[in-house]
Amino acid sequence: MLSLRNKPVRVNELGVCLDDLWLVSGVGTNLSPARWLQEKATQQTLLEMSLEMSASVDSLVSSCEGLSYAKNELAQMYASWIDAEYGIEVINLLLEFEHTGHTAKEVTDPVEAAHAFIAAVEKERVLIS
Repeated sequence: MLSLRNKPVRVNELGVCLDDLWLVSGVGTNLSPARWLQEKATQQTLLEMSLEMSASVDSLVSSCEGLSYAKNELAQMYASWIDAEYGIEVINLLLEFEHTGHTAKEVTDPVEAAHAFIAAVEKERVLIS
């Protein structure tokens, strides 16, 4: 389990719990994971990723006990959809988690955060291949 803003964020074999990220963010239901997953842009991204990775959409975003879980890059996309600064926080958290035992470099610049996001996506693709 991870901690963001002193609140727990579940991580398991399905990915990062989007509902936990949403609760930690403190935003309203209009920015919930369910709303994000209904967005046309999100649906298109999921379809494109599933085709590129030869994976099912259900392996990228799945549900367990009523909670939504997503692979790291999608969790980062969701957090950035909520708010750009919050997205940077989540990217930093997940980078630190990937490098367990190492202090991750804090990213404050949105361009640098985008580069970190791209690097995380590439790393995930290599691991899946």
